[in-house]
Amino acid sequence: RSVEDILMRERLDGWAEVHKERFKMIYVVGTRWRDFIIGASTDKAIVPRAPEGFALLNNGVTRGVEGWIGEDQVQRFAFPPAPDTQVFVCGLPSVYESLCGPRTEKEIPAMSVLGRLLYTPEMVFKF
Repeated sequence: RSVEDILMRERLDGWAEVHKERFKMIYVVGTRWRDFIIGASTDKAIVPRAPEGFALLNNGVTRGVEGWIGEDQVQRFAFPPAPDTQVFVCGLPSVYESLCGPRTEKEIPAMSVLGRLLYTPEMVFKF
């Protein structure tokens, strides 16, 4: 939910810098409530602010996206399914459930985001 919560950020940023043509690092930070505007029917609506440090993720090597990861972000940012594509998934249990099924199971459910987009278990690494 915050930039500080990103595990191994320095290492991931390093890989993105060294392997630009083969490795994309897109950080999806925030909550599903990002697009929820409080008081929208008044002239004093409160729009949620970006997480602290978020601007640092958009540095020409990595990219930060606010919100909750879904099919549209995978289609927009991920390499398409191919024998040499690898997708690494890390997050809360609800992230696994939506994207690729439980972390403890190798299979990718057909109705999950990655299943619908035809990623195979050999392409997806859950950690």
